[in-house]
Amino acid sequence: MKSSRLTLQEIRRDLPTEAVTLHIAAARYMDSDWYRNLKPRTKTEYRRHIEMLTLSPYHNKHIDVVTRKLAATLYQAILKSYNVYDASKFVDVWRVIYNFSISEEFTERNPWDKMRVVVPKPRSVVWPQESVYLAIDKAVELGYNDLAMTIALMYDTAQRPGDIMKVEWSDYKEDNHGRYLAITQNKTGAVVYPSVSKYTSSLLNKIGDKSGTKIITSGIIRCRLQLAEVKHILGLDSSLQLRDLRRTAITEMSGSTDDQIMSVSGHTNRQQLSTYSVRQRDKAQETQNKRYSTTSPRLNSEFGHSTGTLPEN
Repeated sequence: MKSSRLTLQEIRRDLPTEAVTLHIAAARYMDSDWYRNLKPRTKTEYRRHIEMLTLSPYHNKHIDVVTRKLAATLYQAILKSYNVYDASKFVDVWRVIYNFSISEEFTERNPWDKMRVVVPKPRSVVWPQESVYLAIDKAVELGYNDLAMTIALMYDTAQRPGDIMKVEWSDYKEDNHGRYLAITQNKTGAVVYPSVSKYTSSLLNKIGDKSGTKIITSGIIRCRLQLAEVKHILGLDSSLQLRDLRRTAITEMSGSTDDQIMSVSGHTNRQQLSTYSVRQRDKAQETQNKRYSTTSPRLNSEFGHSTGTLPEN
């Protein structure tokens, strides 16, 4: 049976305002620059939260059917069925769609505006230092080389998972300070030059596959599944995630100034971390050197030294 919902191709821009349903408003938004200019990951997230309403019985209701009272009821339903984050994001997405609809003169009001929602608590998980090295060692032992390099690079350079997964061997450079990565961050567009420690450099040299372009050839999903196995085998805290390694690294830089930390992390203001400053290679190296000599001395030794091992051939 053919779906009663309209496709983008079936929606005409000359539709009268009184014909604009929630589904049509959402479709028009997704066919606009407002949506097209979003990053791919954000588009996927927005589409998911749009469908929470457009796939509901309300999808063919006029856009003005959503009053403040109904918006609050829908929010509570999402909160009950999903979680605090999804409910908050659901409101954010539909607030944007209604702002778009106002700009297109589909409606004159935004029932989602200034709605009181439960703000998700910021994630605060930090990896114990020993867990980092145990996970790397076990990943190498199991032949999960990409996972081992991902953990090491994220923990060493304080970068996001997506930025580490896309880094190429040509981005792995060397100057008079030593080895470093040249990374353009996906989220902010910031260009950072975090140094790569002796430990991580030796790990890459020993297990990295230089026959291809990218350093990490596996996808993020595979690495997450492999990490779950590694955590289970080692009995590590099940709440530890790859994304927490960035927070862990930044936490270990607490002895440095905000400007120095930003030169590595790529944050652009003190609301995220501190005030914007120019990210310079010298400053990034100075920050990492301080970390290597204080909170993370093991990064200053080669992989395989002390407890790090490679499996026998």
